[in-house]
Amino acid sequence: MKINRTLFTTAIAAASLITTGSFLRAENNDSSSGTSSSQTSGGASQSGTSSQGGTSSRTGSLSSHDSKFLREATEGNNMEIQVGQLGVQKAQNEQVKQFAQKIVDDHTKSKQQLDQLAQQKGFDTSTAESKKENRMIEHLQGLSGADFDKQFVKHMVKDHEKDIKAYQKEAEKGEDQDLKSFASQTVPTLQSHLSTAQSLSTTVASGEAQEPAGAEQKKDKKQQ
Repeated sequence: MKINRTLFTTAIAAASLITTGSFLRAENNDSSSGTSSSQTSGGASQSGTSSQGGTSSRTGSLSSHDSKFLREATEGNNMEIQVGQLGVQKAQNEQVKQFAQKIVDDHTKSKQQLDQLAQQKGFDTSTAESKKENRMIEHLQGLSGADFDKQFVKHMVKDHEKDIKAYQKEAEKGEDQDLKSFASQTVPTLQSHLSTAQSLSTTVASGEAQEPAGAEQKKDKKQQ
């Protein structure tokens, strides 16, 4: 009987040790799992932060106002260059023709500066084109002589009045310092264009359009 009690006591002690060992292993596993989960969660959080930072870098930091100005200024330069090229080709008045060449030169320079800024800001201007631009060019292409000169100059007055307001607004209220500086420096050139266009508007409206080169000599020959 004494032996049986001893064996019974020993069995109970062994079972207790086994249970305790299993419990400790379970706690260790749970702890390891929690640590792993925490690390995974932390990694995901870091990954998300990195992703957000990357997105911010790709989209740039231009405000909606600056983005709108950059897009519309690019469209304006493209349009003035094309309209100016038409003026060089089709203008009857020599002063209008010379003004058209200046428009091409000045707006080409402006376009190059703006394209460089756009590239620095990560802003794509390759698709900057408006339906209004296409309609105006098509309209001028269908004109010739004094009619072309009048409509060309009329467009230059109207468009430069609008551009000056937009550039002044960007210079005053824009958030990007590079674009503000560009706008401020470009305003005097636009004002000079407007002044010339207004002067030419009076000239072509009064019928003082200069005759094409050689026209006067042909008249003299006919009179003789």
